[in-house]
Amino acid sequence: MSHFETTLQLKTTTLNTSFQLFDYITTRPHLFAIALHQELGYPIELMWNQEFRFKDESAPRVVLIHAYCVLPNHQWLDARGYVTHERIVQEKPHQHAYYERVSSKQIEELTNLGRLCKEEMLEIDSLRDFIKEHIHVYS
Repeated sequence: MSHFETTLQLKTTTLNTSFQLFDYITTRPHLFAIALHQELGYPIELMWNQEFRFKDESAPRVVLIHAYCVLPNHQWLDARGYVTHERIVQEKPHQHAYYERVSSKQIEELTNLGRLCKEEMLEIDSLRDFIKEHIHVYS
């Protein structure tokens, strides 16, 4: 099965959360990265945009572009499965992107500061169960 077919198959899979897999690629990638890290042990990396500006703001903000785990072969792993750096950059092009390796604890601190959205009750556990059920995609 190709990566594309696997991605399509996963997109139709129901998660045991109030979110769809797409949300873990777009607005909640840090939560899926935590689940991957906890389940498989890979380090987490965040991709930030340090020059993001809302229309009504003059000062730039630092916002999360994407979160994923980094495998020993430098390939990236997100909610879709294996993904290349080039593909992420193509999907989410940003001139002012920078990358930061973080721990689950650091993500928790960023969440407490309001920089990342919070986990719903048992969301990480549900994502870990999802990863176990689809281990062929994530290992």
